[in-house]
Amino acid sequence: MVSGIESFKKWFAGYSDQYAIIGGTACNLLMSEDGLDFRATRDIDMVLVVESLTPEFGIRFWEYIIAGGYEHKKKNTGEPQFYRFINPKSGDFPFMI
Repeated sequence: MVSGIESFKKWFAGYSDQYAIIGGTACNLLMSEDGLDFRATRDIDMVLVVESLTPEFGIRFWEYIIAGGYEHKKKNTGEPQFYRFINPKSGDFPFMI
């Protein structure tokens, strides 16, 4: 299981219609529901559902990033824009979002 997924679930309970977890973490979560092993990844890849986003989700998301003490906030310069938050100060948070 991805390190930090439990804190992520707790912080974002009630917002599941505003984002989708994709990639290895999504596969790990789905496979583990059926008792199957899947190679855990270190990050949480997510897509925001723009049509469903609320200001409350945005506030909660930034509170999570700050609470985790993430060191870097990078964005690429092309379209579309990707944001990467890495190296949290707390082990209770995912290594990368």
